[in-house]
Amino acid sequence: MSNPTPPISLKNLRSIAKLFCAVLFVLPVTMRAGEQLAAKPSPPPVEKKEVNPLSFWDGKIILDIDERVRLEVRNNNRDFSAGTGHHEVTDGTWLLNRFRLGMAFVPSPWIKVYGQTQDSREAFSERPNIPGVNGAEGDDRQQRRDEQGPTL
Repeated sequence: MSNPTPPISLKNLRSIAKLFCAVLFVLPVTMRAGEQLAAKPSPPPVEKKEVNPLSFWDGKIILDIDERVRLEVRNNNRDFSAGTGHHEVTDGTWLLNRFRLGMAFVPSPWIKVYGQTQDSREAFSERPNIPGVNGAEGDDRQQRRDEQGPTL
């Protein structure tokens, strides 16, 4: 059997190595064609102050407002029974609304006084508007017995 590829001679390897070295050392020099122009110094960046429409008295009093509305759907959240006669008061669909109003007083950079008030409402709900009664969680007979303690 004859070998289809001729053996590579040492002379061929030297010429390939010389070509590789020439490309390796000459290519970076040729990439810097032309003279480098002196770069002009860029102007200093202009500081843009963020304008807050709720900032007063040169930023010493800052108001913030937060409004959040979400839809809540609960089915079988308390009793886990999907039967037809098992509708709980806590089951249903309603909108929850939260409004927050806050004020910060910053008389100097090292001190900040902040206060916030909140109002929460529930709309389109069938639940009674009695705090702590028929809530979504934690209002069952066993919990009431545990709170009352043992009966004699």
